[in-house]
Amino acid sequence: MTDVDALVTHRHLDVGELRMHVVEAGEGPLVLLLHGFPDFWYSWRRQIPALVDAGHRVVAPDLRGYADTSAPDGVDAYRMRHLVGDVVGLLDALGEERASLVGHDWGGMVAWAAAMAHPDRFPRLAVCNIPHPETFRAALTSSRQALHSWYALLFQLPVLPERALAVRDGWLLRQALRSGATDPASFSDDDLDRYVEALTVRGELSGPINYYRAAARAGLRRSRRSAAGSGSGSGSGSGSGSGRVEQPVLVQWGERDHALLASLADPPPDLVPNAEVVRYPSAGHWVHLDAWQQVNDALIGFLAPDGTTPSDERP
Repeated sequence: MTDVDALVTHRHLDVGELRMHVVEAGEGPLVLLLHGFPDFWYSWRRQIPALVDAGHRVVAPDLRGYADTSAPDGVDAYRMRHLVGDVVGLLDALGEERASLVGHDWGGMVAWAAAMAHPDRFPRLAVCNIPHPETFRAALTSSRQALHSWYALLFQLPVLPERALAVRDGWLLRQALRSGATDPASFSDDDLDRYVEALTVRGELSGPINYYRAAARAGLRRSRRSAAGSGSGSGSGSGSGSGRVEQPVLVQWGERDHALLASLADPPPDLVPNAEVVRYPSAGHWVHLDAWQQVNDALIGFLAPDGTTPSDERP
């Protein structure tokens, strides 16, 4: 496997209010890779070389608040409209009109919202272990998914979550990463050292946790509007309005996800009429690391000009 560090170039770009750190490699049609929580660009270490070999220009940022990208103060700075604006701003800063989006976890939620709001700029969307926003919102009303999402409630507390994840050389952060994977090779000790250094030494954890706080506040605002009879809208915070994605969508899902039910993988067909879902029964939340070879094959096929994707279950 190609050493991703030898392949990528690092630089910082001015993206609106942010000084955004990105890594990039390759030439060809642009693919943006958006990481989740608690993560940074290095999440895509097994996808970047494969996409470059397949003839793509690949750019993987540290998202707002993470690692070497600046972290604006305040919870409201992490509302979805700002996160979507960052992705559009990144596209502009790169001098590109459009890009395919690939996202995992929170990066996948941002990718869903960006594809809804800007279909002309993001003609293809691939997500790993993150449901369509409407599917997830409905699931959170069930006790089963709410139980799996217990940590999101804990993250509403001030200060404590940041401190808990960072103490003892990031012991809890390391456990959160390793416990979400089914393949021990997905996170080596050296990998975990990099995560702790990026997220608690070079960066800090208030920005990443503020994604959850901002989402909870947005949910309260929707509930109040609904109770007042004004409707809830799409809830993405992106201004998309309908939650509809007409573009081709590839969903790849590790079914041994500790945080999200496997039943959430399929997007609503009335909102996402052009979707393929590939399931990996043996993979966990970090499906793109646990089953990286199969994920890469499906992703490269999806991003090819004919957009062919397998629809069978994967081991």
